[in-house]
Amino acid sequence: SRAPLHGKQVAMSDSWFSSLTDIVIRPPRRSYTVCDFGPRDFELDGRAFTRVDFKLTNDRGQVLECSHFLPRGENGQPLMNVPCVVYLHGNSSSRIEAYDVLGWLLPRDISVLCFDFAGSGHSGGDYVSLGHFEQHDLRVVIAYLRENVAASAIGLWGRSMGAATAALYAADDHGLAGCVMDSPFSSFNVLAEDLVNSGPITLPGFVIRWALQEVRKEVLSRAEFDIDELVPVDQVRRATSPAMFASGEDDVVVPPHHAERLFEAWGTSNDEGLGAGAERELVSFPGGHNDARPEWFLERAANFMEDRLLAATAAKGGQILGRSSELPPSERSEVVAPPAPSPLPAARLPPLPPTTPPAESSQPPTPALPSQPAPASVDGMDSSTLGGFGGQAGAEVLQQHLRRHSASRPAPASVA
Repeated sequence: SRAPLHGKQVAMSDSWFSSLTDIVIRPPRRSYTVCDFGPRDFELDGRAFTRVDFKLTNDRGQVLECSHFLPRGENGQPLMNVPCVVYLHGNSSSRIEAYDVLGWLLPRDISVLCFDFAGSGHSGGDYVSLGHFEQHDLRVVIAYLRENVAASAIGLWGRSMGAATAALYAADDHGLAGCVMDSPFSSFNVLAEDLVNSGPITLPGFVIRWALQEVRKEVLSRAEFDIDELVPVDQVRRATSPAMFASGEDDVVVPPHHAERLFEAWGTSNDEGLGAGAERELVSFPGGHNDARPEWFLERAANFMEDRLLAATAAKGGQILGRSSELPPSERSEVVAPPAPSPLPAARLPPLPPTTPPAESSQPPTPALPSQPAPASVDGMDSSTLGGFGGQAGAEVLQQHLRRHSASRPAPASVA
């Protein structure tokens, strides 16, 4: 049997697990400026909109940077109490990610509120928690909307970490109109095992479990949450909101089976078997975890959200701009095959065109997203390889480090 770790070996092992933990709880922050959002007041498809920037404070005293995109009334003031989608960004990302959905939601008279989770973007906090504390940040944002009557109905649209956060939160908030969850994970530990075993060599289960427990201790010590409790699939059985789950067919970072497990469990706490439970859909599309989403999916997801938000708004007697107060049709959400691609709405991504529209022959520019800061290197491991669990090389990198350091640890008493 191998000798226990001593001296320099212990220090090296501790340093390595600290570095590995950084990838989980301290990925590089997304760098951007508020100017990257474009002008505060703008027109889109002939409609006037405005952006309201503000700050909230979470229950840990950390400042959350928020932006709310709203339609403007005839007097130029923002129209409150209209349907709202709260967009939830992924790991190592920020509220700038909401660019992807603004052009699909605003023309439908749906406001969009995006914010930086604590530990991300411009918000306060030193660490991210992959949904554990983020669900509490979301609760603060939802409370703001409800207490200020700033939304007639609320839906969630999240990606990766943001999708997992939406799943965790929706389990206990039954007042949501609907949720779109793009590439959520069902269990952090299962996700970590998937990521490691997606590489060219399969590691023994005891090595993976040992490494996860060491990371768990480090996360508990530094960020004060337990990765063993990050199991959204156990929580979503209590959910009641309509939901759309989506995943990339080629995603090796968060494989499609995570969305499938969540889909099967959603809203089934009081029911038996698949087919029971809350209303839900499962959608897949070509591409990997960090690839651009196809237009047909964004349109379908926006239609899904529009129908549920307008139904909830009509039921509450809220504002439905440019429409009657009757409940909207829901046939679109029942389509199984993806609709044919349609042209992007004008100026899909900010900076959006100014109030004076350009000549018909000119095309609004598509801006470059804010540049990503140089990734931090931790113990020879480039943390960008796992940003948002992102980067297809993440599994191989993890495997290399696990093999390197498992060789010097004591052999287990027994192997399950």
